[in-house]
Amino acid sequence: MKTHLHTLFRSSLKELGTLSLFFLAALLSFYNIVRELMPHLNNIQFDMAGDGLKNYYTFAYHYRYGSGFWFDGMLYPYGEHVLYTDGQPLLVWFFQGLNFLGVGIDGYELLALRMVIISSFALLGYFIYKIARHYKLPIWYAGMIAIVCMALSPQLCRMMSHFSLANALVIPLTWYLLIKKEHSGRKWAYALSIILIGLLAGYIHAYHLMSVCLLALSFALVKTIRNRQINLWLWLSGILPLVLFLIIGKLTDPVTDRPENPTGLLRYKTEISDLFPFYGYLAENFGEQLELRASYREGYCYLGVLIFIVPLILLLFRVLRFFDIEILKEKIKLPKELLNFTFAGLLILAFAMGLHVMLTGGLILNILPQLKQFRALGRLSWGFYYIGFVFLAVYWWHLAKATKNIKWRYGLLLLVMLGWLYNITGYHGKLREQVFKYNAPNMLYEQLDVSDIIEHAGRNSEDFQAIFTLPVGIEGAEIFRKEIDWWVRTRAIPYSFQSGLPLTLCIMSRTSVSRALNVSQLASSLYSNKQVQAEINDDRPFLVLISNEKKTAFADILIQADSIGQNEQISLYSLPAHFVNERSQPPESQLDLQKGAGKVLFYNTFYGENELKGLYSEGAIQTSGERMSLFDTNIEVQDSTVIVSSFWYKIKPENTDVPVGRTAFYNDKNELLKETTYSDISFDRLEICDNWVCLVQTDTLLSDVKRMEFDILGAPVEIDHVLVREKNADFFLSLENWHQLYNHHIIGNEPF
Repeated sequence: MKTHLHTLFRSSLKELGTLSLFFLAALLSFYNIVRELMPHLNNIQFDMAGDGLKNYYTFAYHYRYGSGFWFDGMLYPYGEHVLYTDGQPLLVWFFQGLNFLGVGIDGYELLALRMVIISSFALLGYFIYKIARHYKLPIWYAGMIAIVCMALSPQLCRMMSHFSLANALVIPLTWYLLIKKEHSGRKWAYALSIILIGLLAGYIHAYHLMSVCLLALSFALVKTIRNRQINLWLWLSGILPLVLFLIIGKLTDPVTDRPENPTGLLRYKTEISDLFPFYGYLAENFGEQLELRASYREGYCYLGVLIFIVPLILLLFRVLRFFDIEILKEKIKLPKELLNFTFAGLLILAFAMGLHVMLTGGLILNILPQLKQFRALGRLSWGFYYIGFVFLAVYWWHLAKATKNIKWRYGLLLLVMLGWLYNITGYHGKLREQVFKYNAPNMLYEQLDVSDIIEHAGRNSEDFQAIFTLPVGIEGAEIFRKEIDWWVRTRAIPYSFQSGLPLTLCIMSRTSVSRALNVSQLASSLYSNKQVQAEINDDRPFLVLISNEKKTAFADILIQADSIGQNEQISLYSLPAHFVNERSQPPESQLDLQKGAGKVLFYNTFYGENELKGLYSEGAIQTSGERMSLFDTNIEVQDSTVIVSSFWYKIKPENTDVPVGRTAFYNDKNELLKETTYSDISFDRLEICDNWVCLVQTDTLLSDVKRMEFDILGAPVEIDHVLVREKNADFFLSLENWHQLYNHHIIGNEPF
């Protein structure tokens, strides 16, 4: 008994020592990137205003103020399921548990995120080392390839801003468990471990869940084909994590109208150029000719210098006849299991390249619509990277061993070591450029602009129910493409964390279509009937935060608010809560008018043209996705005549595409005088009614304009209420359900 315990103790110490060495290697790897910033991991962000700030905020806010599956920091008054925030709920729950036990990370949230990443890379190195030792590589070589694999990992590129995606543990751990399962009599135990890891990994980021499933399923498929046998536990380990994840999602997520067809499915896949480095001699001197990347992209999965050296050396051996290739094949006998994993890695690469979509013509997405949600396919290539890197390193070791000449043997090993060192130097150099270009102070703690204005005015956060940002800002939700104002983003997010006040703005992927539209409608004109009013039960005012350069665009809202204060960049206002319940009405004198002093040039509600239901009308039209003419006629205008062109388009969960409007004006010789294309990104505020959005373009013309074209371009959508008028012409039309169309406004839902 004592002997067994002594052996176990010594073995544990040995493993702990090995793990400590890889933790040191991970620290050195990070130091090589951030250099003098290393002592300031809690004080310096590597991304000031992009996803890095948002992902840091969602983690820290949920840790401090949240609980469970629901995140209340954004999209006020609704909030959002925490999985869609990149808030790493599994880590949040872990640290909240520690906090309950008296070990909190308050004030050190950023450091905690960084240390989790560094620890995950240490564990990455540890499990790659264990895998290399399993394939009979010597300790020194196994340790070296584990460190190099860690230092060249494509997930290192995520350390600046995508903290959840930078967690490098999941794939190597899954691979290691799959190996252990193959050699264990308790295959079910290891299968259950993989299922549990896959499920838990989903609560760090859903792509980790998909990586686990893809690795297990690819390996299962290869084994089924090559060994002609079906391993039920292996298949279950690839299927059950996703099934359980979806079931829990259904039980915890009340939203039913998330975008069903996210954009970019084949835009963010792995390309051939992602198999090559975006740094170093090749990229710098032949990047344009070979169409190589100049920076990191989603699908990057370069396997290191061996991807060039192995085929080159084999070619030289054949040409110079250093070896008989057939004899070489006899000497290099790779384990069948490693070959199976390598074929599985190639299947993963094919999936990351979108071949499953292209080869089926998209049919597989109709059969398995859940696959559409993994639109950044290139991220899934990381499984190929880890397997491919180890395969090449193992093959190179056997190739070197096959040489009888000791000088050649160690010469080959030295060659690859120098190549790896060159790779690491170039890769880390590129990452270092990004770190020092975008680094900033810890914004959640050190950005105090809003706090200073509030304090100077003698107010405090408890006076308000939420931070109402103008423009509202809905980013990443698929329905709008305009980025949130920089000053609003970098001031509102820190103060939300400091005060606990939720934000109306939303930076999340695939949030509820209806809820995102309802919150965006807060910034629509005062004619609109705000749908969020039923969700707000707080009488306290909103804290309005707006950049000074945008104040003119929202003057009609700000006139109802009391000024709190401002600095050179932003202004703060107190807006009464009853703002959401009030709406303007057109002058009584206009209710019976079809035209004002100016001309209404064109209107169409497409009544009776098809069976589509319009916006409180009996007609709408489906555009084709090609250029579609709405209005093309001769016009007579005076100098400085202002033409207002508008149309409403419908947003649905199954179609969140945004059309492009186009106005063009010609002289009497049919020569183009002015052309404007516009979409949602052209405007700071949009008119919204239910799930319809209005795009309004204003053009000032000279008298030489004789003809006008008004077209719809881009994505196929449903449109209604196309209107072209002179600015001083008022247009009014009664619609269904006590609604009215007043110029480009929808007013209703009760008679005046």
